Amino acid sequence: MTRKDYELIAGVLANLDEIVDEDTLFIIKHQFVNALAQDNPRFNQTRFLMYTVSEKHHEEVQKIWA
Repeated sequence: MTRKDYELIAGVLANLDEIVDEDTLFIIKHQFVNALAQDNPRFNQTRFLMYTVSEKHHEEVQKIWA
């Protein structure tokens, strides 16, 4: 997969927060993170998740995945 593919997936996930409840969205995002990390050993989980959340949640993402 290319960077463009990862950005596309992150963009879709970022827009789900208005239609999917928070717990379900958390599970979906982490399922993607795990699958993408298996596909690419250099995959940066924290960076990917940062693109899937609003800026107000960036600190929370960094605590969880750092």
